[in-house]
Amino acid sequence: MLLHYKANMAGPYHIENGIVCQDSYAVREGKNGEMIVAVADGLGSELYSDVGSQVGVNRAVDYCAEKLTPEMSVDEIKKMISNSFVHAYAAILERAEEDKQDSNQYDTTLCLAIYDGSHVVYGQSGDSGMIAVLESGEYVQLTQQQRDEEGYVYPLCSGPEFWQFGQEEGPVSALMVMTDGVFEQICPPILKKKEQTINVALAKDFLDREEKTPEEAKELDEALDEFLKNYPEELLNDDKTAVIVFNTERPAKRLEESYYAPLDWEKLNAEKEKILYQPKEEPESPKPQAPEDIWEEETVQEEPEAEPAPEAETESEPEPDKPSQPPQEPKVEDDLEEQVRRIV
Repeated sequence: MLLHYKANMAGPYHIENGIVCQDSYAVREGKNGEMIVAVADGLGSELYSDVGSQVGVNRAVDYCAEKLTPEMSVDEIKKMISNSFVHAYAAILERAEEDKQDSNQYDTTLCLAIYDGSHVVYGQSGDSGMIAVLESGEYVQLTQQQRDEEGYVYPLCSGPEFWQFGQEEGPVSALMVMTDGVFEQICPPILKKKEQTINVALAKDFLDREEKTPEEAKELDEALDEFLKNYPEELLNDDKTAVIVFNTERPAKRLEESYYAPLDWEKLNAEKEKILYQPKEEPESPKPQAPEDIWEEETVQEEPEAEPAPEAETESEPEPDKPSQPPQEPKVEDDLEEQVRRIV
C-alpha cells in the first residue's frame, strides 16, 4: 500500500511581514493506484505567485491523473509530464487573463513525480526538488536546482528548454518532494560536490517509516507540521512544503550505522573556508583584441566565412564603440506560448 503525509506552511519571514504562503502542493491517485505528487513555489518577488503555484500544481496533477495508463512506457510518461507542465502554464496564463493582471506576476516553480510503488518518473522546473530511498537502503537525489550563475531561479515560464525529466528505476521504497527551503536542509549546498549530497541522518526520519495504515499516516501529518513549525528560524525562514510517499510493502534495507551518521558541520565548514580562501594562480592576460574582432566572433558562428574586405572599404565598417545590433533571438516565453497554443 502507498501512503503519504505532508506539510505546507508559511515561513517565519512571510509570517513576520504579513505575506501569504506562496508554496502549494497537490496529491492525486492514478487509476491503478499510482501516486501523483507535485509541489510549487511561487516566486517571492511576484504579487500573485501564490495563486500561480496553486493553479500550476492542480492542473499538472489533474492532467497526469487523467492521461496516465498502465501501458505507457517511461518515455511516454515523461512526455505526458512535459505536456502537464504546458497545461499548467496555460492555466496560469488563463487565470492571469481572468484576473486582468500581468501573467509575470504569477511566476512559480513546479516539481512533479509519479510513483507506482517501485519506479519514479519525474519532471522539474525551478529550484524545488526530490529525493528517494531505494529498497537497497541507498538514499539518492533525483533532481538538481535550476538557477543561473547569480542564483536566480528558472521558473515554469522559462519554458521547455529549461525543464528536466528523468526516472529512477529503483526499486524505490519512499519518495520525498519538497520546495527549496526544505530541500536545502535535506540536500545542503555544502554537500553539492560530495559523493553523498543528502543529509541522510535527517532524511531517514522522513523516509524510513513503519506506519501501515492511513490513520497512522494521518498522524504523521501532525508530526511533520509540528517539526517544521519548530525548525530553527536561522536555518529555514522560507515557506515550508514537503510531501512524502512510502510503500508499506517495500521497506528499505538498513545499512551500516555509519551511513546514517550526523554531518560533521565543523569539518565541512572548514573545508569550505579552505576552498574559498585558497590562493589562485593569476590567469595569463588575454591578448588585446579590437572591438570589431570580438563582435565578429559573437555573430558569425554559423555563417560561412566571408572573403576579406578590401582595405579601402574598412572606413565604412562600424566604429568600434558603436557596433551594429545583432538580430534578437526569439524569447523562450514566445516559444512556450506557441507550444501552449499548439497543444492546449
